[in-house]
Amino acid sequence: MEERKELFGIWCPDTINLISLERLEVPSDLQRPLSPALVKSLEKSILQLGFIVPLIVSSRDDTDNTFLILDGQHRFKAGENLGMNLFPCIILPGEKWKEAVMLMNTEKADNIKDLCEKVFGILMTEQDTPISSLLNGLCEPYLPVLSVAYLEKGLKSPAFLTDIIKHCYHSLPEVPFSDIREELYEEADLWKGLEDTANSVAKTFGISDYVLKKAMLNRAFRLEFEEKEEGKKRGYINVIGIEIPEVVSKTISRLLSTDWSYLAKGRT
Repeated sequence: MEERKELFGIWCPDTINLISLERLEVPSDLQRPLSPALVKSLEKSILQLGFIVPLIVSSRDDTDNTFLILDGQHRFKAGENLGMNLFPCIILPGEKWKEAVMLMNTEKADNIKDLCEKVFGILMTEQDTPISSLLNGLCEPYLPVLSVAYLEKGLKSPAFLTDIIKHCYHSLPEVPFSDIREELYEEADLWKGLEDTANSVAKTFGISDYVLKKAMLNRAFRLEFEEKEEGKKRGYINVIGIEIPEVVSKTISRLLSTDWSYLAKGRT
């Protein structure tokens, strides 16, 4: 059981506990529905990297033998599917579990991975309804293809591409997902290829910091597509009329042809 430790007056866990599968329970009345696509994606991640993010759990009020999973139900299901019977857990003080699960799962803002998961789930459920009707006002126009890249093509970090991809999609498709599935999957492959190339180039130059890698990628894109007005330091991105394959191809070419050694020294 976790002890109460404090750093700067704030409670924090002192240890990570291994808890058996049969002693863990998902509180179905408080957790969101499982996303099969996200579980599948997490299975791949766990196989590649291991189970590196502990579950957040709390002991039940009526027993000390069972623990409620407050955060990590998708990781838990993915691990279970892979045959795990012990899970690393951080145990939260029991009296606050209900408030904690509400904070973690209902009041927190969606990050880009959450949004990809939700958009992809909607697309899979309503494949014959025009995408613009399904998602109008709910998400940015680039999220359908980004969600496919993340949940189907193995894109590791959707946020890594957002500063680029947002310039390339200006409206949601007015046709159903079923009509443009092949096109979306082909474009998702291209964006995954761009991420892979950027990571490979960064490794070549010894750039491991995420922020610097993203700066490198964004710089390569701007060098190709930024248009500047005379007397202004900052221009604007113009990819109007340029097809996605060409955008990705030119950005990759710029990544491969530029000396990024200055970023390895931490300068942007």
